[in-house]
Amino acid sequence: MVPSVVVQVPNEPAIEVRLDQDNVTVGRADQNVLPLRDMNVSRKHFSIQRRGEYWVLTDAQSRNGTLVNGVAVLNKVLVEGDRVQAGGSQLTFRVQASDNACSLAQLPRSGPGTPGARSPVGGYPLPGTQTPRQQLTSPLARKPSVFQPNIGSGFGFSPQPAAAESQTSTPPPSSRPAEPALARGEETIPKGDKSGTREGVRRPRTAGRQAKVEPEASEEAPPEATRWRKLAEVACAINVVHELDQLFDTILDAVLALVPAKSAYLVLHTPEGELEVQAHRNAPTEARAGDTSIESFRLSRQICREAIEQGRPVLTQDAVGDEQLGQFVSVVNLQLKSILCVPFASQGENLGVVYLDEPGCDPFADEGEEVELVGAFGDLAGIALANARMLLEVKERERLEQEVAIAGRIQGALLPSSPPEVDGLELAGQTRAARHVGGDIYDFFARDTPREDVLISIGDVAGKGVGAGMVMASVRALLRALAEVVETSDELLIHLNRVLSPDLDPGIFVSFLLLRYDPPSGQLYYTGAGHEHLIVYRPGEDKLTTIRAGGVVLGLVDDLRGRISEEVLTLKPGDVVCLYTDGATEAPDTQGEEFGLERVAAAVRGGPSDPAAVVERVMAAVDAFSEGVGEQHDDLTVVALRKG
Repeated sequence: MVPSVVVQVPNEPAIEVRLDQDNVTVGRADQNVLPLRDMNVSRKHFSIQRRGEYWVLTDAQSRNGTLVNGVAVLNKVLVEGDRVQAGGSQLTFRVQASDNACSLAQLPRSGPGTPGARSPVGGYPLPGTQTPRQQLTSPLARKPSVFQPNIGSGFGFSPQPAAAESQTSTPPPSSRPAEPALARGEETIPKGDKSGTREGVRRPRTAGRQAKVEPEASEEAPPEATRWRKLAEVACAINVVHELDQLFDTILDAVLALVPAKSAYLVLHTPEGELEVQAHRNAPTEARAGDTSIESFRLSRQICREAIEQGRPVLTQDAVGDEQLGQFVSVVNLQLKSILCVPFASQGENLGVVYLDEPGCDPFADEGEEVELVGAFGDLAGIALANARMLLEVKERERLEQEVAIAGRIQGALLPSSPPEVDGLELAGQTRAARHVGGDIYDFFARDTPREDVLISIGDVAGKGVGAGMVMASVRALLRALAEVVETSDELLIHLNRVLSPDLDPGIFVSFLLLRYDPPSGQLYYTGAGHEHLIVYRPGEDKLTTIRAGGVVLGLVDDLRGRISEEVLTLKPGDVVCLYTDGATEAPDTQGEEFGLERVAAAVRGGPSDPAAVVERVMAAVDAFSEGVGEQHDDLTVVALRKG
């Protein structure tokens, strides 16, 4: 009892083939016992072997896997009715072959000079079949006007009319060219010869013994070597281009150097999932200028997405008649015919496709090597595009880093270079941003109008970085301008909030603490707007007090009147007041515990009471607590003053 498989290749009638050999290899390559004309099938996809009275299917590490009854398998004992799916082809196993089944030995040879190779199922009529199978016609046989590359001018392209059609019939795309005439006494070593001699080398016929093989000096490289050498050339061409627009054009020119086509398009897959045409050759005249949508260029969105989702080239010579592609609305509406769509990706990210209309390639010539060549080019193009984008991002990052560094220097210039000299008061302050630009600020401003006093301020914008730094620069400028006309600290913050609030984005607010020292009276007035505590240390009494600043942060409400008020603090000579931002209290250690107010207060009273020493001591205590954490988690600012 001899089993069989009923083979169904896409767009072709089913054929029943007897399994009359013990080991039947199946794949796209001609050398398989049962070759399949299906570009989605691997060269060596699977085998079916007799093991005693059973037949066992074994996957040959195929690219897309082998399914039996819809389940991916590596090995499977076949039983009656099992459906084997490989690419777009299906083979149904029958325990007993019918009388109409074709023998494996009856499959026709691929052509002269190729013993052992067979024509793939799906391409040629088989013995015993009732209806001859329609041969696929190469797009070149239709002779469209195609773009041909001019390699000598840097991949330049110009339309070249194809030669007039010959009156003779066109041979099948996968048929081999006729062997050249041999001189008397010569023979050709056929493909597959096991003598170790390179294919296509001529040798003299000898009687009785083997003659030494001497290749002719004028012998040309085999076509596949020429194609792969061309791939290496175009790979070099695209890898030296790093400007994106220029790279798009170079990629198109390079792929057309490999496969001429009527028209060509480079389509990018945007992060938002859209498809946009970035470059094209010989596009239809109805395409609207500036419109990058693929519909404007009469391209099939579904074919592009099919290539992207599958991650391999999609090629069809009759898209409308294709069993799978013909179901797409865009394919039917546009009446698309021959299409080659090559995806390109990098590190798993789908970047886009190269879309060729009426490409000049035969998908089954040389076992599909030409299409595989284009697929390999897609991988190279993806790498080149990813590298160009990465280089652009690096340049942009360097530019931003330079701008941020400049912004940091500008912000540093806004900070007091040295505290003002004030009778009866010593001042010191220090800030350190978590990034180049911070959202903390402090300022000392001695004014003589509307009254003679000194303003001491500290603030913190919700957030950090350039945006927060810009807000703080605005706060400083507005406060200094208002200080020329507004006397008390609470009125200053009320006016500041009224001007600032309309320009702040939702969720952006500023905690602020404004102190006003009056030299004649020696009194210290303060108004809080949702900021941290004031720490008051009186060394003469060795007494430390923390005072809540109170108030509402700037930017939260339009009018702060009635929500904040100016308070007075009476200081004795030697008394110290320390102000800080939450970068001190919220600084974490390696266990996630925060530094806290108590530790800040302990650092204030833990040494000499001059303001500069207090500031340095608090900053050092925070750093020591957070040692080993890594990057500074927030901007840190400390200000101290002492009454003389």
